[in-house]
Amino acid sequence: MGKEWLDGGYRCSVPAGALVVGVDRAGGEFEVALHRADPAAPGGMALVKSWTRRSPIGARELAYVRRRLAPDARWHRAGAKERPNTKAGGCRRCGQQVPPGEGSLTGARGAWTLVHRDELCPARPGMLESNRYAGPCDNCGGWVPAGAGGALLVDRSEPTADRGRRAARYAAVHRGTCPQDAPPGPPVITTAWCHDCGHRIEGGAGYWADGAHHTSPCPDSPPVAGPWWTLRHTTRGPVPPGQVLTVRFVPRPDQPPVPADGPGVRVLDESGYTELIAVTLDHLQRPGRRTTVQVRPATWSEAEPLLAADLRSALDARPPDTRYRARWIRERICGDKPWVAEITGRDPKFGLRRVFLREERDYEGALDDRGWRGVLFCWTLRTGRLYQASWPLDPPVGNWRKLRALDFAGRVTEERRALLQVNEDGDVVELTREQAEAHLSHGPEWIG
Repeated sequence: MGKEWLDGGYRCSVPAGALVVGVDRAGGEFEVALHRADPAAPGGMALVKSWTRRSPIGARELAYVRRRLAPDARWHRAGAKERPNTKAGGCRRCGQQVPPGEGSLTGARGAWTLVHRDELCPARPGMLESNRYAGPCDNCGGWVPAGAGGALLVDRSEPTADRGRRAARYAAVHRGTCPQDAPPGPPVITTAWCHDCGHRIEGGAGYWADGAHHTSPCPDSPPVAGPWWTLRHTTRGPVPPGQVLTVRFVPRPDQPPVPADGPGVRVLDESGYTELIAVTLDHLQRPGRRTTVQVRPATWSEAEPLLAADLRSALDARPPDTRYRARWIRERICGDKPWVAEITGRDPKFGLRRVFLREERDYEGALDDRGWRGVLFCWTLRTGRLYQASWPLDPPVGNWRKLRALDFAGRVTEERRALLQVNEDGDVVELTREQAEAHLSHGPEWIG
């Protein structure tokens, strides 16, 4: 039997047949009442006996209660305290609004749960005056902005065997007669290119439906005669129209294939990853995203400067006649490890296709008995191959020992990355990005 002070308005649930002892103070005396939970009694509680005492409760009352306990009384438990809601809110079970005083609050201050009283949730209305969320009209399929139409009940809340009660679902509908020219998707907010014709769409002049589309009829002619593509550029800055550049991409199924006789065409991967010298038609910049460009194949006269630079890089990428092996050694610092990967080609997703090499470790020069400093990682590199390496730099952060003691798996040092190659003298040298690109493009040609 628990003792807990109950404020006015609180409610709780008890099993049928349970005994409830209530003590109320009236002046200098205490009114003790024994009730039995009985669904047939008024209010669900039947009065068994009452006492008037000068103290809250005594041995006589407890003995009286003990003799009338049910056989399963040890398993009787009162449910959580309930109190009426003083403010309107959403029901936890059905999601509908509960007016003040018509629901029950359970839990504790700051974490109340509101439900309809006696688990009697009203039936959901078949139609709401305003749609809370935007969506396609359930009648015509046209787009209905939030608050511009009504909400039609299309799926009622029903109990399920595995997940309890499934939430009801409303669909947006137009008020009155559906308009004939309502677009089927949300409006285009920022500038985009039409998925059908390829022309630019300003904000508010189109809609989204598996891509941007014009609300009005599309122009008759495409942006340019011949093939063109829309792709992401490697930079986040502007790309002015008319700029000649080298692009690499995999044409989508809805895009034209890359012409085999175009300037600078080179197939880089069996998946269709292709390199092409192209001319920019237009570009779009969105905050936090890469620049999207619209390109077409360059003519041979437009591609002459890049073709000449490509030829010069091909001569620079000629492999040395000598064959050397060189050792490349870096130190593991405070748990941060170096790594070396051989670059075997280009990849549509990551840019470079890499194969990470297994290192050899040298512990003779260890300076720390915990093995966090002084461990040397060694690799054997060969001429005619391209590598990418990463290694930690001193000094580490000041509290690196504490971080490692707490099993911190992140970096505690600065990272340095570089592209490496063994030159004709047998030394490991760093390459620029342009030199590495030339090696990837023309190295196989020299070997062939």
